[in-house]
Amino acid sequence: YFVLDKDIYLNDISKLNWLTGSMANGYTVHKWLGGENATFNGHIDGNGFGVYGIYINDGKIGYSSTPVYNAGFIPRTPPGGNVSVKNLTVDYMFSRYDSITGPIIGCVYSATATIDKCVVGQNVYADSSYVGNMVGYAYGSTAVLTIKDSYSLSSGKADSGHYAFVGYTRWSPDIPTITLIN
Repeated sequence: YFVLDKDIYLNDISKLNWLTGSMANGYTVHKWLGGENATFNGHIDGNGFGVYGIYINDGKIGYSSTPVYNAGFIPRTPPGGNVSVKNLTVDYMFSRYDSITGPIIGCVYSATATIDKCVVGQNVYADSSYVGNMVGYAYGSTAVLTIKDSYSLSSGKADSGHYAFVGYTRWSPDIPTITLIN
């Protein structure tokens, strides 16, 4: 269980163009996690604070028919995990990643995840095969995702045309349960 007691700045947000990913001369960016092994199982209470300056740029390899790479504040949940994120803002994020991006959670994989009272700001840009406003990918018949009282102002570019609160869901036979509550 984690509770924020102040805003977290992973990069100097004034030194990057959050639409293109370009940096000011001389600035060295601090990259955020991504990939299959960057998992989180636990609970985060943002306590009204935010995480700013998430930068993920592993280049565009091209559309993958089997998305396996995940990018987001929480890149991936572990199978059987229980993850909750509440009262958190994510803003000033740039992601150029080959497969999946979701600002809050990249991939909910056969786990239970709840996003409650979270905000994704307008300075969030993702260029991926699958992009979600909150979650990039929900997969597995045991995946249960609930998004409550949350909203997003982000923009994105999805190579395969998927762009919604959840960018991609794996269909038959592994249909996840997704609930949106206002």
